[in-house]
Amino acid sequence: MTDTEKTTKTTKTPSKAAAKGATDKTTAKKKSKSRKSTKPNFNTYIYRVLKETHPEIGITKKSMGIMNDFVVDMMDKIATEAKHD
Repeated sequence: MTDTEKTTKTTKTPSKAAAKGATDKTTAKKKSKSRKSTKPNFNTYIYRVLKETHPEIGITKKSMGIMNDFVVDMMDKIATEAKHD
């Protein structure tokens, strides 16, 4: 026998039950985690308006975050004012 034949005979593949047990544990962990509430994201719309007004100018990730926070704050203020009548 050659060395490759010995290694193929001695290596064992995991059984289907063992593989299933491993996947059940990982899915159980995923189910137990709760999601954070996500705030709205206006990055796409900010980028579209930027490209319509100044097609040659880009925006950094940090600047986009600042603009997104600004738009979220403004939308919140508008919604609050609309609620008061």
